[in-house]
Amino acid sequence: MSSFSTKIVLLGKSTNKKSKKVHKDILNNIQPTEVPKEFIDSITVTFSNNEVVPFNVNSLKGNFSLEQVQDFLKEYKATEKVDLIEIALDLDYITKDLEEKSNSFLEKYFDL
Repeated sequence: MSSFSTKIVLLGKSTNKKSKKVHKDILNNIQPTEVPKEFIDSITVTFSNNEVVPFNVNSLKGNFSLEQVQDFLKEYKATEKVDLIEIALDLDYITKDLEEKSNSFLEKYFDL
């Protein structure tokens, strides 16, 4: 890995231990380049000087994208290199949302 690369890490937050496999599948299938705002619990940006700055998820107008991090860095007037972007997902919310949507879809075709 290059010494000039920024790591992007997806983390999962959950209080429901029963859904561990589902949560693992969710994390394995989400691409961190674009994530729905409502799925995000928090985002932090870590600079090369070890300063950690929270990204205001509430300010997102739609899905989270890496372009929005660039805008955030411009507004923050960042002078240090970004080492790490951590995106913590609310796995309980994602699981509930997926279940509701799939049940709604399947109810059209099956008696549930």
